[in-house]
Amino acid sequence: MWLANFEDGRSVGGVNVNWTDLPKDKRITGVQLVQPNFPKLFVCLKNYDKYFFAQEAMAMLLARQGTPTAEILGGMVDSLGVCTEVRLEMTGNLKIRTYPISEFIYAKEILHAGKVNGKARVETTP
Repeated sequence: MWLANFEDGRSVGGVNVNWTDLPKDKRITGVQLVQPNFPKLFVCLKNYDKYFFAQEAMAMLLARQGTPTAEILGGMVDSLGVCTEVRLEMTGNLKIRTYPISEFIYAKEILHAGKVNGKARVETTP
């Protein structure tokens, strides 16, 4: 689950709102990854030009449904041409990686404009 903080001070969470339904006329100042199964986990991305969220699922072909395996939250820094991705697997394993924007594999529709006020960073609990 995610929580988006907007430049007007408002926050919207992913409980009753889809990421793609966020208002396009408001820029995000930071996003957090929140997972009720891991209450001590804190991951926050701030000061990115663009943000994205995706869920990865393992397909169950016979049942025709997917079982969530990971939540992915990320940000892009256009001037550096890099993307930072935070991946939380349902097992609790957390991975952070940075790669060139040219390797971005998700649909462009999930990108949401951010507001930069300093250096891009990822904050996590120790």
